[in-house]
Amino acid sequence: MAVAIRLSRPRAAEARRTFPALGTFATVIVETPPDLDPEAMISGADSLLRRIEAETGRFPGQGVWEINMARGAALSELGPHMLGVIALSDSVFRSTGGLFDPTAGALVDAWGFPDHPHFPEEAELKRALGATGWQLLEFRNDSILIPEGMKLDFGAVAKGYAVDRAYEYLVSRGARSCLVEVGGEVRCGGERLWRVAVRHPRNSGYYAVYEVRSGALATSGDYECFLIHDGVRYSHLIDPFTGFSGTGAQSATVLAETCGRADAYATAAAVGGEEAVRGFDMSGVLGILLLKEDESGEVLPWSTGVLPNSR
Repeated sequence: MAVAIRLSRPRAAEARRTFPALGTFATVIVETPPDLDPEAMISGADSLLRRIEAETGRFPGQGVWEINMARGAALSELGPHMLGVIALSDSVFRSTGGLFDPTAGALVDAWGFPDHPHFPEEAELKRALGATGWQLLEFRNDSILIPEGMKLDFGAVAKGYAVDRAYEYLVSRGARSCLVEVGGEVRCGGERLWRVAVRHPRNSGYYAVYEVRSGALATSGDYECFLIHDGVRYSHLIDPFTGFSGTGAQSATVLAETCGRADAYATAAAVGGEEAVRGFDMSGVLGILLLKEDESGEVLPWSTGVLPNSR
């Protein structure tokens, strides 16, 4: 999880608010010229995040839940944010060789994440694995059809997508500098330098604190939601090819131009690790940091591309 910390500097009007959003919490910080009201901007961003959650969430009454229950939907009836998440997911699925796959909802359910984690029965896991695969979705004319047993779950991309839309909204309203963070996924920019801390995957401290002027940073790790079974850690970061937790890295942090891409790539990178990342299409991605625990328990870094300066 990434945590945003701003650097102090003289400012005009500024507001900061933390509130529930997308099954977690959002923090929005806005600095405006003196003639604009930053509080009103944050209220607008809050409303926007709620709309996106209603469209892209998988809980009863939300957009993805309805698609899963109906086994599909007419694309013309889907909201713009649901269509945006689908388009982004299709792009990242292809760019990561299928390691990012939002059709893995049945696998996540088989493991009982997040509320009731348990080691699944072999038959249950096999059924879920057979219903997983973005390539199994059918797009016919103006509709999307979902095979029996498949469950869409955009939890690994929806938060980042929502961060982008809220950030763009604030900029369009005249924000001088702003930061949007949802569940540790961050996008920031403007006249201010921001510090974004990356959690250490095996202790309560930070591994690094990056200085970011403009861009998006997202982290996925096996410490956020996991099960210990027979002494082995199994996390919610499921490999869509095996049905088991990915073992590529204990955490992956991605710096990208947009938070939606950073969010999705972080999941794929944590699942696949260094070997997989070397094969990624890095369009829109500036840098990736992997933290891998060796046999002695030491956490070692590996990175590619360009990452921000750290303190």
